[in-house]
Amino acid sequence: MMISLAPMEGITTYIYRNAINKYFGGIDKFYTPFLTASHLKGRELRDVNPDNNDPENLIPQLLVNDSDLFITITKQLQNLGYDEVNLNLGCPSGTVTSKGRGSGFLDKTNELKKFLDDIFDRTPISISIKTRIGFEFINEWEDIAEIYKNYPIKELIIHPRVGKELYKGTAHRDIYEQMISYLKGYMPDTLFTYNGDITTIDDPYYKKDSIMIGRGLINDPSLAYKIKTGNDSFPDFKKSFILFHDELLNNYVTEMNYEDQVVKKMKELWVYFSKGLNIDKKLTKEILKSNSLVSYKNTFNIVKQYI
Repeated sequence: MMISLAPMEGITTYIYRNAINKYFGGIDKFYTPFLTASHLKGRELRDVNPDNNDPENLIPQLLVNDSDLFITITKQLQNLGYDEVNLNLGCPSGTVTSKGRGSGFLDKTNELKKFLDDIFDRTPISISIKTRIGFEFINEWEDIAEIYKNYPIKELIIHPRVGKELYKGTAHRDIYEQMISYLKGYMPDTLFTYNGDITTIDDPYYKKDSIMIGRGLINDPSLAYKIKTGNDSFPDFKKSFILFHDELLNNYVTEMNYEDQVVKKMKELWVYFSKGLNIDKKLTKEILKSNSLVSYKNTFNIVKQYI
């Protein structure tokens, strides 16, 4: 059983990854939020800096549709000690897909083939791919599979929705099964990973050999532990969550320039925490009303009594 934490822009940075690994565990692999700049610097460089991470279980993700840019970034990551990069062909955000990136690249099959030909020919380290099953129509998966089967993809992470669906409805798990059933014969050395809608240990898909979880693990940071152990509870969850929370808060204060940025970040996390914690929603709403770091801390001191 392999469990990966899905990259989520602005959330699963090294501060979050290190804290969830320290206090909850159960996660085997981590992915950075997508990289796009030709020269790693500032926030992006800090997020992949080996001093802040363990390169052995962290895979940088790239969101590009230009092969030269892909190679340029990959070589910088190789120099930092990374031996694998992940190509994002799944992001459904309109600001991304309108530029032909993420899942917006999937319906441009000729361009995608040329791009993959080039990066697999020139990239000095392994490439994995995170993909949707299409951009607009479900049956696009067949054309996409015909492309993927020709490349030595180290790991193929499949979120079985099309880009246009965003996160609406339910994942098309039947299409996932069809897709990997077809591809396994052509790609015997590729690890196939399921991603999409796993939020509890009651979900039968958690029993897959390899799964990637995003929102479910942000909602409940102990979910990977629960899946690995088969237990529906985490020992001394309240203590671990408070330590986890406080480490996040303190490190965001150190990392960010302004207190209002810290409060905004913590409130963003509470949108997810509120779904996973069994506490009165009125209390979490008070967290979301915080307008200063002092008011946030005061409110959390009340909320934590009910975790």
